[in-house]
Amino acid sequence: MIKMTQLVFLFLFPMCLNAQSVDLNRTVTLKYNNQQLGFILSDLSRKYGIPFSYSSNFIPVAKRITIRERNISLEEGLNKLFAPTQIIYTTIGNSIALKIDASKEVVPIIEKPIDRKRKIESEEIPLLKKSSFPVLVWEHKIPVEVLEKMKNPPPVPTVSEVPDRGAGFMEKQMIQVTLVPPISTNEELAEKSINTFSFNILWGRNGGLNGIEIGGFVNTITNNMQGFQLAGVGNQVEGDMQGGQLATIFNHNQGFTKGVQASLFNIANTGNVIQLAGIANIIQGNFDGLQAAIVGNYTKDKANGIQSAGLFNYSEGKANMQFSLGLNKAAEVKNLQIGLVNIAKKVNGRQLGLVNISETADKTPLGLFNYVKNGYNKVELGGNEVTYGTIGYKSGTREFYNIFQVGSPFIKKVWSLGYGFGTAFKLKEQQYFHIEYVASHVNENEFWTKELNLLNQLKFNFDWQLQGNSSFFIGPSWNLLASKRKDVEALAVVGSDLPHYTILDKTFGNTNWKMWFGLSGGFRF
Repeated sequence: MIKMTQLVFLFLFPMCLNAQSVDLNRTVTLKYNNQQLGFILSDLSRKYGIPFSYSSNFIPVAKRITIRERNISLEEGLNKLFAPTQIIYTTIGNSIALKIDASKEVVPIIEKPIDRKRKIESEEIPLLKKSSFPVLVWEHKIPVEVLEKMKNPPPVPTVSEVPDRGAGFMEKQMIQVTLVPPISTNEELAEKSINTFSFNILWGRNGGLNGIEIGGFVNTITNNMQGFQLAGVGNQVEGDMQGGQLATIFNHNQGFTKGVQASLFNIANTGNVIQLAGIANIIQGNFDGLQAAIVGNYTKDKANGIQSAGLFNYSEGKANMQFSLGLNKAAEVKNLQIGLVNIAKKVNGRQLGLVNISETADKTPLGLFNYVKNGYNKVELGGNEVTYGTIGYKSGTREFYNIFQVGSPFIKKVWSLGYGFGTAFKLKEQQYFHIEYVASHVNENEFWTKELNLLNQLKFNFDWQLQGNSSFFIGPSWNLLASKRKDVEALAVVGSDLPHYTILDKTFGNTNWKMWFGLSGGFRF
């Protein structure tokens, strides 16, 4: 059966060279740097909707190629892409079929023209790599005898001379059943068969799938897979996967993944994929789509989709959106980070969380503590009519910054600990107007006052920039102090001993309220 399929394909292949169902004149851009041929084919198929038909057992999908061509025809691009290989192609229906032609001359492509008639010795190959920035280069040193064979290839065998099962085309099977390899209905041809229905009682290892595969423990596909896999333990695809995978423990794809993976652990190389994990999702390259996990998500390169996890999201490259109850970390954030702790080098979007840390931020982060390395970070030494001496730290951006502050009047056993936030408006060069709110717990006549003793300050101050990064500020403030301090003997609410004057001093229920206007000023560094 396999031999007959090969004979029919070899007979029909030359007759299909003039088929034009695929528009070879369409404009494409090929820009790949040292990428595997299999990845390039998958990427072209994804970008331009061009199905490729081939067997990775015979097509050198692992060969790494560098090509940079912009706005050229598909035909010209494929010719240049396959130039350093013995691959030829034809259009069959709406797809492009690939095969190996042993008679095709293989030459490296470089930007400047080379004399192909000149004899190329093997010692010259490294020089070709270094000269004139090659678009395509050989991966290995080619011996002189191999080059001679490429120049004078052996004659192509006739149909009658084709060896049994030697053409490299996968055989299609309607159904197969496997106990464990090699106990299979496909026997020794299991890894050279594409199955429509595949049943693996314990573990199966098959060449390809274009349909449904069900396994008791593990399903393994050595080439490409289209369809759906269901396994008691795990699914593994060593080529590209398009469709769905459902397993108890793991799903692992080594090629381009397009579809859905659902398991405790999901691992894919690159792809446009939805990963749903009970524990973790891993992408070893770029991905578009969704990663959702109870524990965490990891992407080695760009996470162009959404990462959502219970504990952490981590992208070594750019991340589009990250949502977590714990930590979000990325080299660059395009749109949004929401989590307990958000960390990124560059933020083009916004960070929302308790702690937000970045080197640069286009939009102001919002949280209890915001640190932007190139943002607004100041140490403040100042005072007011209640706490004559204060020291504070402000971090974030001028649009929104956090305030951490301690203060004391020094003459009493009184000190305060406060937190607040503020914003600054630029009046003119070297001058800013600040609006700040700080809430401070005031401790009076003891190290820590357990009762409510909260000083609320709304401050308006003008800031004049001095030399370097220092500035001087001064301005009025509105103060409201709520206190539940009681007299120890009378057990009545007496409130705070601060300040020296008020415009309101009333007790409502068990809370004393004092209000007054004040003045604050100092220096910022």
